[in-house]
Amino acid sequence: MLVSGIAEPLTNVCITSCPDNTKLFLRETATVCIALFLFEQPLCNTQLEGSGLCKRNNGTLTGPANSDEYDYIQG
Repeated sequence: MLVSGIAEPLTNVCITSCPDNTKLFLRETATVCIALFLFEQPLCNTQLEGSGLCKRNNGTLTGPANSDEYDYIQG
C-alpha cells in the first residue's frame, strides 16, 4: 500500500477540495490530498518504485504525518 500526497507549500495558496479518490488533510505547514495507489504485481516493491507510481499519478510519495492520516490509509 502506498500513500501519495499532493502538498501545497506555496504562500497564499489555499486548497479547499481535493481530486476524486483523495482526502484532504491539514498538516502544520501544508494542506495535502492523500490517495492510495496499489502495485499491480509484485504487490510489494521498493521505495523507488513507489515514488514512481505516485509520480505517474501526479503525486509525491509520503507517509502518514498523524493518527488521522494513519487511520485513513488503514481503513
